[in-house]
This record gives sequence, C-alpha cells and structure tokens, in this order.
Amino acid sequence: MKQFWLAISITILLALGFGYVVQEFIGGIGKGFIAGIILQFIAFMIYRPAKPDESLEIAESTLDSIVDLQTTLIECPCGKNSFYEPIFINKDNNFTCNVCGSKFRVDITHESILLTEPVSLVNVFNNLKDKEKGLDSY
Repeated sequence: MKQFWLAISITILLALGFGYVVQEFIGGIGKGFIAGIILQFIAFMIYRPAKPDESLEIAESTLDSIVDLQTTLIECPCGKNSFYEPIFINKDNNFTCNVCGSKFRVDITHESILLTEPVSLVNVFNNLKDKEKGLDSY
C-alpha cells in the first residue's frame, strides 16, 4: 500500500511540474497538469518493464539441465585437442578441431538389450519340487 501512495505522489508531482513548465503554451497550469497525467499514463503503457515469466524460467532451466546431461568430452582424432560439447542422438554431431583444423563426426549407436534376472538353480529346483507335490496330491 505504501508503494501505491508513493507512485501516486510521484505522478502528481511530475504532472504539476510539467503543468508549470508548459502553462504558457497550453493555457494554464490545470491543463498542463492534466496533460502531464495523460502523458505519464501513455508513457507507462508504451514503456512497461517486462515481468519475468516463471514458466519461461522453468523451461530454460530444464533445457539447460538437459544440455548439461548431454555434454561430454570430445577428443579430436589428432589427439592434441579435447573439448566439452553436447551430443544428441537425433542430430549430426559434426565438429571442427581448433588445433589441426580437421572436421570429424561423433557417431552414437544404440541398441536394445533385454534385461533378465540371473537364473537361480535353487529357485528352479524348489519350484519343481512344489509342482511335483501338487501333482502327487491328485
């Protein structure tokens, strides 16, 4: 609330100052005061400081974290230069060495691997014994 009254006071003082300066051209300090108020509102509507958008900041930080996860050490085949760059699967990863000037590409290959649990012979034996007991009961 204090900020509101401060803003109103500043607006009134600026409008009075503007009215005093242009009173001879406009035809009185009252008309200059009203013109000063109108000009301040127009200036406020044109030049309004942009408020930071939280969703944009969240998206940028998420994108930065994804790029950080994809960043890896790249070594030139010449063996004299290495640098950190992001590498992506769906993009051509072409680089130019700053030392030797050669152009090279980093290939990323991926393949599916079936994950299984190791077979425990004790569990297999116990399961067979349980099934045998179940068959004996018939």
